Amino acid sequence: MTATLPLSPAPVTCPNASRPACTNDIPDCIALVEDWMARCQWIPRSVTRPFVKRRVTFSILAGHMRVLTDPEPNGAVAAFLSLDAENAQVRAVFSRTRGSALGQKLLNEAKQDRDFLWFKTPFMDPLIQSFFRREGFVPIGGKSPMSDYPVAGLRMEWWRPQ
Repeated sequence: MTATLPLSPAPVTCPNASRPACTNDIPDCIALVEDWMARCQWIPRSVTRPFVKRRVTFSILAGHMRVLTDPEPNGAVAAFLSLDAENAQVRAVFSRTRGSALGQKLLNEAKQDRDFLWFKTPFMDPLIQSFFRREGFVPIGGKSPMSDYPVAGLRMEWWRPQ
């Protein structure tokens, strides 16, 4: 990859302004994923910290990830969304606080200037499915493997209303 990313982000003073993720965000993003994993009894043991770090790092280096941060002084990542824009695939949405509307804000930003998005939600996580349903995503098909993730998923699609 020829693009280089900054080691530290530009200052953010409002948690409502998203920005591209940078390499300094990796620990915060991993922590958000690990917090979610700790609450999910169904996560396979093969989903380890190195696995999560590889996925987060790839998403940031590929330019797929946007973050919302806390106001200064610490500016920690409060939520992130990974979007493979080329394939219109939302790869992940994580928020430190459930019900904070930060994930919704990031998803609304992803919907801007797009007519279609899709997401493969873990089949065994009804909370994630419920979130995406509220955001206008519709289940398409049944259980199917998730590419490089060791659980079955449910494909959900969003189409811009006509």
